[in-house]
Formats: sequence, structure tokens, C-alpha cells
Amino acid sequence: MENVVTNEIKTESKLTFLESTGVLLGHEVGAGILSIPYLASRNNWWDFIWILLVTFLINTLLHLMIAELSLNNKGKQFVECMKNELFGGKDNKVTKIVTWIIFGFLGLSVVINCTAYITGAASVLESWFNLPGWAAMLIYYAVAGFIVLFGMKVVGVSEKISSYVLIGVILLFGIIMIAAPSEGGLSRQIGDVAGYRVVLGLYSIVSFAMSAVMSVPTIVKGLEGDKKKIRWSIILSEIINSLLIVILTIATVIGAGSQNLHDNKPASLDLGDYLNRVMTKEWFGKTVQIFGYVFSLFAYSTSLWANTLDLRDMVSEQTHMNKKLSWLVSSLPSLILAIIIGIFNLFTLSKLSTLAGGIQVLTSAAIVISFAISRKKQKDLEGFDIKETITWHFGSIAFCIIVILSSLIATIGSIVY
Repeated sequence: MENVVTNEIKTESKLTFLESTGVLLGHEVGAGILSIPYLASRNNWWDFIWILLVTFLINTLLHLMIAELSLNNKGKQFVECMKNELFGGKDNKVTKIVTWIIFGFLGLSVVINCTAYITGAASVLESWFNLPGWAAMLIYYAVAGFIVLFGMKVVGVSEKISSYVLIGVILLFGIIMIAAPSEGGLSRQIGDVAGYRVVLGLYSIVSFAMSAVMSVPTIVKGLEGDKKKIRWSIILSEIINSLLIVILTIATVIGAGSQNLHDNKPASLDLGDYLNRVMTKEWFGKTVQIFGYVFSLFAYSTSLWANTLDLRDMVSEQTHMNKKLSWLVSSLPSLILAIIIGIFNLFTLSKLSTLAGGIQVLTSAAIVISFAISRKKQKDLEGFDIKETITWHFGSIAFCIIVILSSLIATIGSIVY
């Protein structure tokens, strides 16, 4: 597909508002959201509520900041944005070294993210079809991973359709749980010293589940710099994601009970297994269990597509390789790492998800600093109007500091949990 240039933004393909929202939502709904119920069940309701509210506000602001940063740099991915803002676009030896270090950290965060998605999806195929772990990973990679090979427009359409499926299945779970018998609740008491590590772990995983930072430049390009559409696409995706987290967590924790949740299985599988066990009609329980499998596969796939698409573009910008080769370089390491982790049983799914989130939110601090520098440059330009920016008055230094502190707290949570 030919590149399109509009308002100085070079884009592979145009995306509609719903496709852009789907890309963000698909990025967010993955290993993170499927790991939240297990950690939530080790906390109390108050912790879950305030963490969700705080991370919603801060992550929404973070995404708006990233959108403005990318827009100020003509839709570029993070490495090029930070190179332009932190080093003034200079191309000397020091800049190249630091740029490659930044590229390495961002790339590592995406690779670990995708490893978690492949590992999670493989666990679904293992449970559903009784496949060996390595075979499940290869099959999943071959079927789901190749979507990105067809480009940004195909990914956007796939994300939009998949988002409808994810929303529909979670609503179905919520409706079914109203009638199903309850076996659980949130149990940890406030004041349990050991529990504060679990609180930080929950903060980290919810921050990760609410994050689609790597996909923001993609929608900036896909929407061709339309500030209004970019802003509302971000806000809408965060609202929908928050509602999905609430419904899935309540349905899983209250219904299945903390004693039936596992840190090495997606929550949708635990919920599906529970409903299959308690439903009086066997065929209905098995049907619901299959919906749990489908939801998990779609959740992991949408995140895999978004992340590999983002890393593909980042690799292409940094190395000038063509898109298809950049996709292979971006996705293959995650498959290899997932197989190694599966063979040697190195990490549980929730721990891998938390680790991935910790690396990603840490890089957010550097991105926000780049945004602050970019915002300062824009303010110095003649005719600057703060009302014309994506972040409005919420792009001030005070809000930048709040976002950075949140990223650091989430990173600490991923380490101590």
C-alpha cells in the first residue's frame, strides 16, 4: 500500500475512529487484564477501587501526552521522538549510543509483553485441545502472529472486530454470573504488612493493563493528526477497558472465589472452569467454558497484534529495514523466549505480565520527560494556543511529575511482588 502524507504525517494507512479505538483497546486487553482478578482476590475492595480510578486518570493523561509528543514529531515512534527532543535531533556518536540504549529498553518491554501473550494463548490451547506447550505456541504464532504481516489497515480492522467480541463475551460472563452460585470475594484485611507488596503488585498490573502507550503513535498516524479524534479515541478506549476490568474482576472473584484462581492461568479460564463445574446443565457449562477460551485467545491476539505492529514500525524507523523483515525481527524473539520459559518453567503468567508492565511503565518516565521538552518548545513558538493542544492545561510540569511518580510506583510494584 502506498504511503499517504497529510499534514506532514506519513502514514502507511488511514484508520477510522473505531479502528483506532480498537487498536488501543486491543493493545490494553491482554495478559494484564487476565491477571488482575488473581491479584485483586489477594487484596480488598477498597484497594481495587482506588487503584483502578487512579490508574484510569493517570494512564489517560499519559496517553494524551504521548499523542501530543508524537504529533509534534510528525507521528514518529518513541525512539525518534526522544532523539529529537532529548538530543535536538543531533546525530553524533553519543546520541547514537543513547538512542540505541533507549531502543533496547523499549524493544525489550515489547518482546516480554508479546512473550506473555504467546505464553497465555498457549495455555489456552493446552487446556482446550490438550496440546504440548511448545506445539501450542508454534500453532498460535503461525495463525495469530501473521496478521501483522498484512499491514496496519488489516490490524486496525481486526482489532475493531475483536473488540466487539471481547466486549460481548465479558458482558455475557457478567450476565451469567448474576444467576450462578457465588463461592468467593476479596479477602485480605487492611493492615496486613505482607499484603502491601500485593497492593503494589496490583497497582503495577492494573497500570500495565490500562496501558497502550506503544500504540498511540500508530493512531496518531492512522488518524492523520486529527486532534479531536485522537483525544476521544484515547479516552473512549480507557473507559471501555476500565469497565471490562471491573466486570471481569467482579465476575471472577465473586463468582469463582479466590481459592479457585491461579497465577499461571488467565482469569477467563478460571471463570470458565468454575461455570462449567457449577452449571446444572452440562452442555451449557461447557459452552460457557468455550467462550472463556475464545475470550482469552482474542485478548492475547489483539495485544500481540498491536505490540508487534508498534515494534515493527520502531525497528523499521531505527534500522531502515522493510516492514516485513522488521515484523519478523520484532515477533520471532518473543516466540523463542516463550518456548524457553515454557520448557524450563521460569515464570508464572501473572509474574511475567507484572515484569513486562514494570519495564514498560519505567520507559514511560523517559517518554514524559521528552513530552515536557517538546511542550516547552511548542510554547516558545509564536501563536501557541494551549487550547489547540491535545492535553490542554493538563500538560504542565506538575502533571508530568504525577505521571512519572505513578510510573515509578508501578515499576516498584513489579519488582517487589
